[in-house]
Amino acid sequence: MMTMMLPIPAKKTKVEFFYVPYHLKDGFVNKKANVLARETETVATLRDLFKEKYGVQRSSFLISRVQDNEV
Repeated sequence: MMTMMLPIPAKKTKVEFFYVPYHLKDGFVNKKANVLARETETVATLRDLFKEKYGVQRSSFLISRVQDNEV
């Protein structure tokens, strides 16, 4: 007998963020962007989504959640 894990369907919500690269260069301007993701996504999955949509390397940026102006 073989078992297969299936993801539980969940609604995707728009995740808005500011893209700030790890290595800043002169003249860089912050960019606001968004992706559709489930609330239960892992950080690794979010990095994959960012790479697919915007073409940035997974290790070239940091992820931080800011809520009510507090990290």
